[in-house]
Amino acid sequence: MSQPQEEHVTWKSESLDCALLASDPARWVLAQKTVLGEAYWVLAFSLDGVTWGKVENDMLAHSGQIFSQVSPGLDVDRLREIYAFSETGQAHAWRLDDGWHAVWMEDVANPDGDSFTEDYYLWGNRLEDYQSGFALLSEGAQGIVHAVPLPQQPAMKSDYSGGPKLVVRHYLGRNEAGAARIAATRLVKVTG
Repeated sequence: MSQPQEEHVTWKSESLDCALLASDPARWVLAQKTVLGEAYWVLAFSLDGVTWGKVENDMLAHSGQIFSQVSPGLDVDRLREIYAFSETGQAHAWRLDDGWHAVWMEDVANPDGDSFTEDYYLWGNRLEDYQSGFALLSEGAQGIVHAVPLPQQPAMKSDYSGGPKLVVRHYLGRNEAGAARIAATRLVKVTG
């Protein structure tokens, strides 16, 4: 994890329509273009694994298409949570017993707002393969494997340097005693 970068922003959020998500997660992801812009990342959690994706030129490429042996894809019956995110904002949806729920979150400039951005190294200190803009990374003897969208093959090192990172923004709030706490967090981008 790198040193946090302090910023003077806060966030705003609003509910998103998730009717499309219940039938076609890929189309829901592509529909987020109206708020996320031309290029953005996807991170999805299913009952049987993690799926990474990238949207560019109105096309969704995800790790389930490239490395189906380790990534489940976007199966609506197995999907439990999904993020579509860029530097502009984040669409986040999750499944509860009563169905899908989704929220949009974005930065709002505010001189009194406190936030900080951190880089988190992603799992994987060994590059197993690189295909179609996805790096298949493995970690340790446990065999943890996932495929991350990266524009070029990473220069992996055993100490994680050179590997991909997930950039995350934390927004601070204050409790009744005035102590700072993380009030909200959103995903920003993948680097590496």
